[in-house]
Amino acid sequence: MASYVFSNSDISVADFFKVIGDRDDIMNEPKKELTFGRLVNSIRQIHGQMVAQAGKAVNISLTLRNWMIGFYIFEFELRGTDRANYGEKLFSILAEQLDAIGVSNCNRRQLYRYYRFYKLYPTIVGTLSPQLKKCLPAEAASIQKVGTPSPQLQVAPEIHL
Repeated sequence: MASYVFSNSDISVADFFKVIGDRDDIMNEPKKELTFGRLVNSIRQIHGQMVAQAGKAVNISLTLRNWMIGFYIFEFELRGTDRANYGEKLFSILAEQLDAIGVSNCNRRQLYRYYRFYKLYPTIVGTLSPQLKKCLPAEAASIQKVGTPSPQLQVAPEIHL
């Protein structure tokens, strides 16, 4: 089976078409008359589906980016060798430096949000792809993925005496 590279990951042609779903277009029904109108409609459909997939991929990537930024800030506060030099001004100084090198959406307020996001959801690391896990320091490997309780789990109500 053929394999192509989409968004920096290998995906088979069959898997690619599973992602975009079944379509009523010239590829799936070759017996129908091929008209210009069907051509336009097929291109419109695939364009819409791919734009939607790209939007989902961008949202996922930005969420993971923000989480990873929060992780790095948290680790720096915890283990940074020169962290005492920055103290309470860490977020402001970091925002200035990131702005100067062209990293977007990293003002002081956003950096603090990323930091809080990481602290609220430290186990998101379990959802990272192997390629993204390579971007994290070795300390992050020790974070375990935590499952959610089953809806069938029955918890006895508390009894207050």
